[in-house]
Amino acid sequence: RPLPIHFAKGLLPFSVISFDVFDTLLLRPFSSPSDVFILVGERLDIMDFCEIRKKAEEDARRENALLRGNREVTLSDIYRFVAEETGIDPQKGAETELLTELSLCRANPYMLEVFRLLREKGKTLVALSDMYLPKEDMERLLASCGYRGFSDILVSCDYNCSKRNGGLYELLLGRYGDPGGIVHVGDNRVSDMEEAQKKGIAVRWYKSVHEAGEEFRAKNMSHLAGSAYRGIVNEKLHNGIARYSPYYEVGYVYTGLYVMGF
Repeated sequence: RPLPIHFAKGLLPFSVISFDVFDTLLLRPFSSPSDVFILVGERLDIMDFCEIRKKAEEDARRENALLRGNREVTLSDIYRFVAEETGIDPQKGAETELLTELSLCRANPYMLEVFRLLREKGKTLVALSDMYLPKEDMERLLASCGYRGFSDILVSCDYNCSKRNGGLYELLLGRYGDPGGIVHVGDNRVSDMEEAQKKGIAVRWYKSVHEAGEEFRAKNMSHLAGSAYRGIVNEKLHNGIARYSPYYEVGYVYTGLYVMGF
């Protein structure tokens, strides 16, 4: 990757810079995002919660597709279905998941530096996310990781449209005008790159740390330990903030596990 200062300089010609949130601004210590639900289930003391939670989200999306004509949902919508399956208080469940996310998510150090440099230049900074956490929760999550100073935070569940269907980009254009003055930064080739370009918005791709490191990571590990191992190693070695010697990488990727095993 280019150094953060060089990445930031490439964004200076634009007056408005929008950022994808997860896997761009924020990183989780898992290679699969849904593995967060395993820890939520432990905190709620519910067996097989990961599958229950995934099914509840799909049920909520299907219901909203029928009622509103789109598949955007909030965390509260999802936990109504979780409550039907498990009997837990939906408000307690949703708050537990949010607190779990707050405890796990961390700033991508590369993008935090890019964000800081652009903020110092007085740029208009916007967060754009296809997510079930409403704006107030997303703002809380971003602030806890050091991202303060956004002009706006646009989340799909608040507007019943997404980056993937182009709706959030239309909203962005409606608020900030000429697409020639806007650039979007993200990791997803479809929702962050192709859909933004269809609306005439310039894009800058940030290759996901998991996409960058996946082919090099061990696969024959237990599910949760393997996901955490791959997530933590990919975060460290592939975010782009620093370059490490082969000796450091061998130590970080392998030696710690061997020492722990012995």
